[in-house]
Amino acid sequence: MRQFTLGLLCSATLFATACNSNPGANPKPPSGAMTVDPQKIVSDAGNIRTLHATFEIRAAKPNEPFEAPATIGGACLLAKIPVEGKSCTKQEECNIAVPGQPEEWYGYCLDTDQLPATQGGTCWIKPSDSQYCLKGVGAGSHSTPVTDTSAVYDYVAEKSPNWSKPIEWVLLGCLNGVFTQPPPPCAAGIQPSIYRASKVRPVP
Repeated sequence: MRQFTLGLLCSATLFATACNSNPGANPKPPSGAMTVDPQKIVSDAGNIRTLHATFEIRAAKPNEPFEAPATIGGACLLAKIPVEGKSCTKQEECNIAVPGQPEEWYGYCLDTDQLPATQGGTCWIKPSDSQYCLKGVGAGSHSTPVTDTSAVYDYVAEKSPNWSKPIEWVLLGCLNGVFTQPPPPCAAGIQPSIYRASKVRPVP
C-alpha cells in the first residue's frame, strides 16, 4: 500500500523526545500522532486452527504509545514455541529449523507483556512472513492472511508428545516513524518504531 506520512516532520535530534513516546510520557499525544492497535485473533468457522488476526493503524488516544509522524506498519501472528517455554536474551536464540518446512521459523524474544524483551524473555515464533504477517501498510483497518496453522501443531505433537494444553498465540503489531533507508518494516534495531501486542489467545 501507499506509504503515508502524518504530522509535522521532526528533526533527527528530536526523535527520542518529540517523535516517539510511550504510555504515561505524554498523556495527550501531539497532532498527527499515530498508533498500531492489535485487536483480535480469529478462527475460521470450519477449523479452529485456521487463523487470521485484525489490527488497525489509527490516530493515537491519550496514554497510548505513538509515532509522530508515522510511516508504515504491520503485524504478525506468533506462537509460543517451545510450548513449555524457553528463556532467551535475543531473537536468534528462538529461531527453529523445522524439517520439511520451506524456511526457518523466525524467533522473537518477548517479555511477559508480549513485547520485545530488553533484558530477557521467552521464545515465540512466526513460521513465515507471507502467511502469518501483513506488513508495509498505512492508516486503516487490516487483517493478516487466513492461514492453516497445522504445521505448528504437528511440530508440537512431535517435539512435545505429552503436551495437552492449547498453544498460545499473540498478534504483535508495529509502527515505524520516519526512516531514510528502505529497511524491512519495524526491523529489529531500526528506530524509531513502536510495538503493541494483543491479548494472548490459547487455541487448542
